[in-house]
Amino acid sequence: LLLGVGDAAGSFWLAGGNQLRFRRLVVVGDTIDTWYSAEHPPPPAAARRRLDRQAVAIGPASDAKLTRARVGVVGLSGGGSHVIQQLAHQGVGTLIPIDDQLVDESNLGRLVGATEADVDATSKVALAQRVAGGIDASIDVDGVEERFPSPATISALKQADVVVACLDRFDAREAVNTFCRRYLIPLVDVGMSIRSVGEQLATADGQV
Repeated sequence: LLLGVGDAAGSFWLAGGNQLRFRRLVVVGDTIDTWYSAEHPPPPAAARRRLDRQAVAIGPASDAKLTRARVGVVGLSGGGSHVIQQLAHQGVGTLIPIDDQLVDESNLGRLVGATEADVDATSKVALAQRVAGGIDASIDVDGVEERFPSPATISALKQADVVVACLDRFDAREAVNTFCRRYLIPLVDVGMSIRSVGEQLATADGQV
């Protein structure tokens, strides 16, 4: 592997043969940068007029970078559905939603885009795809309707540049954290705790 300034080149040898060619390197620091090999440059990305004002705020190169970005979201209920919606609005090119559940009636008060017709009929992954597609039909949604850490969810999340965990069980959050540490993928963990006394809200705390 040879590193330059903003680019890299290399190959991978297995069983005595050069079987894999280097395509890209993700550099994680204060920002997340992707370096591509000269042999496999990123495909050109057309500017999206709907992101004009965002580009003014965060730079003219932001649209192309967001188009090539891939973000995994594990858990698609209250928090996760909002994350999917906002990532789509911001122009992330590939979303990887992970959840094994159907929309439940109790979700209708907090699940973005859900309707009564979705109850017990629409998977949360399919709903995420519908929400993202309604915002920008060019967004790729590579969802997995299984519970993490199934083999299919692990394979899908390996392709992510960033993972956002929106889970309410500590064991599940620990499993996602272990996965991201193993594969060196940046993780954003979103959690909220609500405690009631009788019928009165006592505390509502959140963390990122």
